This record gives sequence, C-alpha cells and structure tokens, in this order.
Amino acid sequence: MYKAIAIAAGIMMLVTSVVAQETTSRFEHHANLVGNTLNCSAVEVLGYNDYNGCKISDTYNIIDSCYMEIGDAKVVNIYHLAILSPDYNNGKKWDLYSDRVLLMKKGEDTFIYDNVISNEPIIDDGIIVPCERFFIPSEDENDGTFNQPCDFELAYVRGQGYKVGWNIAIQIREDKLYIVGLCVWEHNSDLTYTKRIAYEYETGKFPLDRFERSMIDQVRNDENPMQE
Repeated sequence: MYKAIAIAAGIMMLVTSVVAQETTSRFEHHANLVGNTLNCSAVEVLGYNDYNGCKISDTYNIIDSCYMEIGDAKVVNIYHLAILSPDYNNGKKWDLYSDRVLLMKKGEDTFIYDNVISNEPIIDDGIIVPCERFFIPSEDENDGTFNQPCDFELAYVRGQGYKVGWNIAIQIREDKLYIVGLCVWEHNSDLTYTKRIAYEYETGKFPLDRFERSMIDQVRNDENPMQE
C-alpha cells in the first residue's frame, strides 16, 4: 500500500482545565455544507476562504491541516483534511464550540464531521483553542498509539506538569472514515504515575459518523463505547 503525507501542524496548546465532553446530540449544529461550500448558519457570511477547492466561510479558522496520498500501484487517492473552529471574536454569544468541524476534501467532493472535534471552551480571550490536532504515525518508527495501523490520529493534550489526553485513530477507506482505536491517558511530570486505557476496532466496524464526543469519557471510565 502506498501512502504519502504532509502535515501543516498547528501549535499544540496545553491547558489545565478538565471538562467532560458533551453528547453530540445535545448541541444545535450550525455547520452547513452545500456542495463544496461550508457555511455557519448562525452568522452572516462576510466572505470565504478557499481550501483546496472548498469555499469555507470566514467564520471558521483552520486550526490544523494535513495532506495524504493513499492507494496502491494502480490507484492513488489524494485527501486534504482540516480541523476548523469558529472564530470566537465574531460578536456572537451562542455556544459555538460544538460547531468545530473535521473536514475532508477528496477530488471534487467535500465531507464534514461535526461530531468529533472537542467542544471545550476557548480560553484566554480566544487565544487558546483546546481541541485535537493531527498526528501521523510513522510507518518506519512505529510511533503510533495503537497496535492497529491507522492513516492518522486526532490527538489532544492538556496540562503542563500533569498531562491528560486522548487519541482517536482513524483509517480512510475511499470516502469514509473509520475509527480503529480510542485511547485516554494521563501521567504526572516524572512519569511515576501513568494511566492508559485503550480500545481497538477492526476496520469498517466503527464508522466515524457514529462517534459521540462523550465516548471519550466512557473510555476514561474503562467502558468500551462500541460493543460488538
């Protein structure tokens, strides 16, 4: 299998607050994708930014992005992925954290997932956006979080000395994303205390669109959120 990657990594912001992830269905979602145009229905659109052929409302900031080529000797598919977060300083007061989006662009098609990126509040007057970033495991260095191979991970870290985080391992199959691993971990500064709880899944068994943000807390409580 052929895979090439490029990643434009955002700065991993470390925060100390611990906020439970809310169930996705409890939020009103404002992300509205029509064709290759993404709007946020809660605000008036003032302009658009282009992301590899996708028109994205300037309400959204690109927090992180990556580029992947996946295929074999016969066919190679190109994927552009981005993590989007609404601009906190837009004068609106609605609870916009649930409107963070994972976007995937493949060829002429655009797909969004509004159920996966962390909905924790922005802190320090909008400077720190506490949400996942892309992590691409190296096939050569075997530095992935899971035994199961994946195309990329959504990785979140918070804390300075004592750190807490989680990883969501994802495989791409044509135009679908599937979770193959969920891991929640924590450790103190000198690693004298560590805790790690992880679940892995066969490719195709756990579509990403079935994910709920609250599943991270289920893993933290040692509950498998996707029972066979």
